[in-house]
Amino acid sequence: ESSISVARLLCKNATKQSREWRVVFKSYYEALAFFSRSLLNLEHIFTTNDQFMFAALCVKYPGLELEWEFLENLRVKYESVDGEEFTYDDWKKIELQLNLYCSALKKEIELRISKI
Repeated sequence: ESSISVARLLCKNATKQSREWRVVFKSYYEALAFFSRSLLNLEHIFTTNDQFMFAALCVKYPGLELEWEFLENLRVKYESVDGEEFTYDDWKKIELQLNLYCSALKKEIELRISKI
């Protein structure tokens, strides 16, 4: 969650022309990956491969209604973002869905932990 807190702070202070949108995206992606791995770890599924991680989430948790194409596009963008521009407009295209996914994963983790 600290990644998301940092990203939210950057969002408030960054201008539309800022180069910090790349950092915002990377921070949110890392939070998404953290929540994803944490949820899978509760099922004793361990991986360092993000493509497998997102595929496992989609298969194991269909009720979360995660879109494989969106997750795969995020992963590809994350792996190439250091060499590419990432703009305010790029961020606005994914912001809502990325926030929803992080929130849904966090809630699912809390639900699973409460049942332990």
